[in-house]
Parts: sequence; structure tokens; C-alpha cells
Amino acid sequence: MGGGGLAILLSVHQPSHALLHAMRGLVVMAPGGRLLYGGPRRLRGGGCALCALFDAGGGVPPLRSFSPNPAEAVLAAVANPNPTEP
Repeated sequence: MGGGGLAILLSVHQPSHALLHAMRGLVVMAPGGRLLYGGPRRLRGGGCALCALFDAGGGVPPLRSFSPNPAEAVLAAVANPNPTEP
């Protein structure tokens, strides 16, 4: 919620690291409009929730192996889930 009790929706194709850290919740869409992730940006312990989802397995390498910026890493992972292949 915004400061006045209003929900704020921001649609950004590829947020910078600083802009990503300013967000409390994320909705990440995959090609075709498929929901890839919807939830908080941070876990209760402070870790990156999106990174934890990818790093949990499922045949995709850890998100940070694509890029240190989670937003860029998600785009790269969706485009090519195996970073060792061109």
C-alpha cells in the first residue's frame, strides 16, 4: 500500500537493481502471459524471494549464475534456462 492507503501498480519491463529494491511485491510474467512468480520481493529472513524460487531447483541453474541483478537474471533465465548454451 502507498502512504495514503492506496495500492500502487507499477509495470516495468526490466527494472534497475535500485528500482527492484524499492518494490515490496512482484508479479513476473513469462512469454505468453504465463505467471512465473507472484509474491513478496523479500523473504522473512531478508533473502530474495524470487532467487529462492529459482534456486530451489527444477532444472534451472541458480538465478545469480545469469546476472547479479535479479531482474536481468529472470529475463535471461526465461530466454535461455541453460546459461552454458548460446
